[in-house]
Amino acid sequence: LEKKIDICLRWIINDDPNELAAIKSEAYSALNDCVCRSKNDIHSAVVSLLKELGLGQHLTGFNPLACAIELVIEDESYMRNIFNGLYPAVAERTGSNAHRAERNMRHAIENGMDKGNVDIWNIVFGNSIHPNKGRPSNSEFFAACAYYIKKDFVD
Repeated sequence: LEKKIDICLRWIINDDPNELAAIKSEAYSALNDCVCRSKNDIHSAVVSLLKELGLGQHLTGFNPLACAIELVIEDESYMRNIFNGLYPAVAERTGSNAHRAERNMRHAIENGMDKGNVDIWNIVFGNSIHPNKGRPSNSEFFAACAYYIKKDFVD
């Protein structure tokens, strides 16, 4: 934070065009570091949440689920285009195909519901899970997890 403040102050009080270019470059570099760190933090939060929900990393659907949630966090428009947008994007990133990725994610969610901590599921999903309805749909799962994680990263 101190580095960012220093860059901003130097930018404001400096009149030399050559030094402004150097300060601008330093500012972009600092911003890029922040974005990369934020993506790593989000990935860690997604993996941690999936583990807390009882999804084992050994499940084939674990990585596609983590990828799907991260994509939804980055761009909510994926929620409006699950079959033609999100699943193909996940499949491409995980070296699979869209149908297999969808099936593996569904299996991982079912497994997590059977073996996971009910209290954590209730915290994340609230009233959207009904005992007689069964597991949440993949899209409900992505949306709830993305919202749960985003609320910790957005002021």
